[in-house]
Amino acid sequence: MEICVAEAEKRNGKNTVNMQETFTVYLVETRPMDAVAEGRNQAPDSLWRRYSEFELLRNYLLVTYPYVVVPPLPEKRWALVTSHTVVRPLQADFVWHKLSADNMDPDFVERRRVGLENFLLRVASHPVLSEDNILQLFLTEVRPSTTTTTTTDVQLNQYARKRSSAVWSV
Repeated sequence: MEICVAEAEKRNGKNTVNMQETFTVYLVETRPMDAVAEGRNQAPDSLWRRYSEFELLRNYLLVTYPYVVVPPLPEKRWALVTSHTVVRPLQADFVWHKLSADNMDPDFVERRRVGLENFLLRVASHPVLSEDNILQLFLTEVRPSTTTTTTTDVQLNQYARKRSSAVWSV
């Protein structure tokens, strides 16, 4: 399957406690590999996903496949990053990167879009993870609304908690 996170878009909506919020959604486009291999210029299937949905998918994969290294997601917010280069003992150079609370910053949104695409490509190319039904649904099932948490999200979180407690309580 060919996968692309094609664009990002700001949206407004109500969250789970009925408060207005602004958030970013990402356009995920998929196309079957047989269409690509045969040279058919088939229009890709597309759907919008929020970052929190990518988090749910990753958490599900971590719990369901504890023996697999699941690729990381890009950062949720700008972060303060320091890098240490030891020149002499007990001396380090610090490099400060942009620190911002603005998750709508165009550079940040673009970096995150690329990171989300990389995450999906790595998961989809994994021999075990690529066969997961939840991953296939994530890539193909359009949900009625991406502005609120649905029962599926709640059920997935409960399932993940149950599985993780079973794994760690041994």
